[in-house]
Amino acid sequence: MMSPYLLPPELPETQLRELTDFAMSFVERNDYNLLETLNDMNRRIFKDFKYVSGSTTNLTTPFDVFVSRKGVCQDFANLFICLCRLLSIPARYRVGYIFTGGAYEERLEQADASHAWAEVYLPYTGWRGFDPTNGATAAQDHIRVACGRNYLDATPTGGTIFKGGGGETLKVEVRVEQTEDS
Repeated sequence: MMSPYLLPPELPETQLRELTDFAMSFVERNDYNLLETLNDMNRRIFKDFKYVSGSTTNLTTPFDVFVSRKGVCQDFANLFICLCRLLSIPARYRVGYIFTGGAYEERLEQADASHAWAEVYLPYTGWRGFDPTNGATAAQDHIRVACGRNYLDATPTGGTIFKGGGGETLKVEVRVEQTEDS
């Protein structure tokens, strides 16, 4: 059941080796403590990688992001997932929205659009969310819509063009509000 969440992306061996070395640096720095390693990877991606809207596509690989040190939420989630899987930690891709409350100045990246983060399966705990775009753990403010092995499994929209050419655009506006419990 966990095998789909353990498979690293199909990348050249040299790239996988470089990513594995990067992942192992967190393990060694945190004295092989699983939770500290995951939190360290999450914070490091947040601190060392720059959020640049439009800088990547859905074909951008975790290695591309690792080298360029820039991307968007799906890229940072995919990099985190890749690092986890290279350490034999089951990880999956989650897409949804973030609730940030009314304070505009406290908005997180991707607060007004769909957002992606990673979930890791922890022994005796289950799936736990990590949001490397914001350097946070996913909690009740992360509203889950779909999950899968990667973006293609959890894409928020999909379709097929049967004949001829075509194009599409999608404009989404999301407003998340807290409601009173009844």
